[in-house]
Amino acid sequence: MLKKMHFTLILLLLTLSSSSIYSQSNKSYKYKPIDGSETGKAYINSQQPNSSLNEENKKHHKTEGGLTVNFSAFGLTSYYDHQSNGSSNQIWQDPDNAEFVHSSVTYLPVFGGTRVCNYVLSTDRGATWTNFGSIDVSQSGFPSIYGLSDGSAIVTMQTTAGEVAQTRSQVFTDLGPGFGSWSRFDPGLSGANSLIWGRIIATQEISRPVKWVLAASQNLSGGEASTITQSNLYPPGIFSQWQNYPANNSEQYCLARGEDGRIGNAYIAHGAADLGDVMLRESFDDGLTWTVPVKIFDANLARDTLSAFGGISMVYLANIPCVTFEVAVYDGVNLYPRSPSHIYFWKRDLNNGLARKLAGPDNVPFYPNTGPEESYGGYTPLCRPVIGKYRQYYPLLFIAMNAATSHKASDSNVYYATYFMASVDNGNFWSTPERITPQTPLKDYRYVSMSPTNAFITSAYIVQMTVQSHDYAGTFAPNQPPGPSAFNSMRLNFI
Repeated sequence: MLKKMHFTLILLLLTLSSSSIYSQSNKSYKYKPIDGSETGKAYINSQQPNSSLNEENKKHHKTEGGLTVNFSAFGLTSYYDHQSNGSSNQIWQDPDNAEFVHSSVTYLPVFGGTRVCNYVLSTDRGATWTNFGSIDVSQSGFPSIYGLSDGSAIVTMQTTAGEVAQTRSQVFTDLGPGFGSWSRFDPGLSGANSLIWGRIIATQEISRPVKWVLAASQNLSGGEASTITQSNLYPPGIFSQWQNYPANNSEQYCLARGEDGRIGNAYIAHGAADLGDVMLRESFDDGLTWTVPVKIFDANLARDTLSAFGGISMVYLANIPCVTFEVAVYDGVNLYPRSPSHIYFWKRDLNNGLARKLAGPDNVPFYPNTGPEESYGGYTPLCRPVIGKYRQYYPLLFIAMNAATSHKASDSNVYYATYFMASVDNGNFWSTPERITPQTPLKDYRYVSMSPTNAFITSAYIVQMTVQSHDYAGTFAPNQPPGPSAFNSMRLNFI
């Protein structure tokens, strides 16, 4: 009888323990994207930093799989550490002049000061960087960078530049390759709506009537995204009308350009019919008109609450679109960052047109994001993928992503690392995801970004990436973090 009671007690304890673990792992956060308008406050944390930001990162980090990653610092430390709500788009290598690598990041040098977007340039393929300062002195943030066909950088960012009453996405073009002298273009409001969180793509040639396509979205729950085109290289420019389409807001959309000049727009959908689905549409007239969207991932929230969420990125191999995106446990309102998430890949001519899972708990160690709601950053355990290629007509594709680690700060925030994978056969087969940021000294690596095109140097393909590093885990914007974050170039040698 005592044995039976003892067994029953053990079983009850195990059941209660299991229920507690399940409840904890399924804790939900109501996701509210950062829009840059928040009022900051001092953040107090007794945790001591594990290393000095003045300590130089390892210049030649060797991964367990034998890849070499060369780090070089931008020389910027920022008290605003939230770079995007989706996959970052902060680096562009000129495919016609591989020496020039351009980047733009959100930067706040002094807490309580003006947050701006800085432009940094490398003229030696990412080995060293020159900081050109802020693109505009007005409050700005969340930049997206690309390049015109003459090699000049083009940046969109949400800003009050021009003393506009409402913060909105505006476009800035450099006077020439690496000049750091900017012309401002303001597309204005969409009706009464101010659109933020911009994404930019240049058309094939600056001689074409349309120079670039801009995508942005409303700062509203379920607010639609919109695209607009611009047809003049001299301010104030000549803009088309904003065109709405049913993408989720807060950077859950991306743009890319094919070899023949077509523009692709992949996005995570909102609305009852397609909530959490991934759609792709294309334009063959530089964004003036678009094809009927094609569904490339079909979410079924009622069945399993697995939804495309947050990160999405695309490139073209020749004229074939390649899209990577994040799939998480998300019910349309609440996000479950303690549950496993996955990275998917879709290419039009593969797998019968179905997206397939590339990374998840089966090939990347799973650790839940257990951070407090105010600093978890909308990060799921495996998230914000970015994709790049070597050049058109070559079979090489690269994907990087952010992944939670086993390391936690004293406030339960999780340290993140960067993982990388590659395909050498047009996306048919992919290498096992591999951690490419060092484990020591312990740092939080987030907001990885990858150049859409990359170059071959001597005997290796060099994949150009940027990443934000921080001694403290978590995303503290707009509150003052315990210390500033830093920005680094990562050049991965892929043989």
